Amino acid sequence: MHFRPLAAACAALLVCMAGSANGQQPAPAPNPMAPMVSATTPAPTPTPINSFADVAGNWWGEVDVTSKVALNISPEGVVTMRGVRSFTQQGRINFQRFEVLSPGTDLYCNIMNGFLTCHARFGTWYAALNLKRTQ
Repeated sequence: MHFRPLAAACAALLVCMAGSANGQQPAPAPNPMAPMVSATTPAPTPTPINSFADVAGNWWGEVDVTSKVALNISPEGVVTMRGVRSFTQQGRINFQRFEVLSPGTDLYCNIMNGFLTCHARFGTWYAALNLKRTQ
């Protein structure tokens, strides 16, 4: 019976400590690595791909630190890829995206901010590619 007042005192002490701790928290410091995006900056939107001429050219990029990819797309849509997997395949445009479906590799590409951004399947593993156009 004499433990009830002690338990009530401990509970009151915990409530007081929790209340004072909430009032003393410092304001979070701004993150210097955070991107400078304002509320007026629109989100990046992909450039629609309506013909093979929109994606034609030489593109290159890296899958990881040791694997590079070179992609050549002709004005007729024939894709020659060198790098992780090498193939020559006819591409297609589906819902304003450029797609290449081959037995070992699948590419689903959009143009975003001047880069050919692709979701790729290389056999049993997947990668995201940001390919830059070469002149």
